[in-house]
Amino acid sequence: MYKSSFINYLKYEKRYSPHTIKAYEMEVQAYLDFLEAEGMPFEEVDYKFCRYYFATMKEQGKSATSVNRAISVIKSYYKFLQREGMVSSSPVHLIKALKVGKKLPVVVEKEKMVTLLEEMETMEDSFENSRDFIIMELLFGTGIRLAELLEIKERDIDFLNKKILILGKRNKLRFVPIHSTLIEELKRYLQKKKRKAL
Repeated sequence: MYKSSFINYLKYEKRYSPHTIKAYEMEVQAYLDFLEAEGMPFEEVDYKFCRYYFATMKEQGKSATSVNRAISVIKSYYKFLQREGMVSSSPVHLIKALKVGKKLPVVVEKEKMVTLLEEMETMEDSFENSRDFIIMELLFGTGIRLAELLEIKERDIDFLNKKILILGKRNKLRFVPIHSTLIEELKRYLQKKKRKAL
């Protein structure tokens, strides 16, 4: 239901990376497929049915992090539908995320980034928010580790060929490709950084 409009919104208005958009699209499609399999009309979905959907994911062996990711994405989906006047209310508004054990730090960080994506919809265009967006996109969109991200210098960014030089484990160097949207965001961020330093 209105999935293509939501995906276009993520692509052209929010300018998310292809990797992030694909992840969102898969979550929304899985949700819509479940509604169809259960014979539940989209317009009749309520809070109890959404709880049933996420509980079913858990029963099928999905981790708490995977379920939380789905909750976050479906919340964003309904938030968009409300904004466009396609639905009057969100049945997932009161759904709370599951507790995630601290023994999964890498996965927890990915879940935090999904939450950040949702929160950034209402953030202003500031230096700090631009920086946070780039951090999230690099970690979530390229798969590099946090330690590798912290080592990136401006000179490591190849704007022309759209790639970044990464210093990995055992001091091994490799190039990681990045998409055009992130290149443009990096340019804007560096301009803001220069203005901030003046």
